[in-house]
Amino acid sequence: MGRTTLDWFVVIDPSDTFTQRLFHWRDVETSAQQQVWPDGIVFRNQVTGEQRRYAGGQLIPWQGLTQAAACGKA
Repeated sequence: MGRTTLDWFVVIDPSDTFTQRLFHWRDVETSAQQQVWPDGIVFRNQVTGEQRRYAGGQLIPWQGLTQAAACGKA
């Protein structure tokens, strides 16, 4: 069975609706398929540091934000 923790943290949200909220990956993917997310929202995995940006209905790998910046230390 996969992880069931809330590993995906919203680090950028142009709409400011989901800022600093945590989600399960399955919920991130499902909401992307349903086009719930605002374009430009960025999720960061709390465990791996992987980042995904939602744009045009897709979650794409993103390297635009360092972990220090995401934590407000940059």
